[in-house]
Amino acid sequence: MKNVLKSITCILLLSIILLNLFTPYVHAGIGDIWGDAQNFLSLGNANKHDSSSSNPAIQALSTIVYSLGVIIAISATIILGIQYMIASSSESKSNVKKKAITVVIGVLLLFASGTIWQLVVGTLSSST
Repeated sequence: MKNVLKSITCILLLSIILLNLFTPYVHAGIGDIWGDAQNFLSLGNANKHDSSSSNPAIQALSTIVYSLGVIIAISATIILGIQYMIASSSESKSNVKKKAITVVIGVLLLFASGTIWQLVVGTLSSST
């Protein structure tokens, strides 16, 4: 066992040394990194969709729907957790696990909904 560990350590050290020897060196100038970064950020801000100009009724409705989604997700997680703890057979635990996977997918979609919405709005606003 000691010989195997010793040879693995030697191989790892040798590979690290060889990787450091053959690393390409780049001698590029730093230039105006800060200015380039500011230009990049200003271009991103210029193309950003202004959500403050959206309809307030739509914003209120989306906030309500999102809040209800979070409440439902938390409730479903609690209920499934209790069902899993109460389940006695492996078949019933398997059914609860299948339901939990559905809840996890729903939660991921719920939390990704803001990004999905921004993509849809951005695509529609750029096409018109």
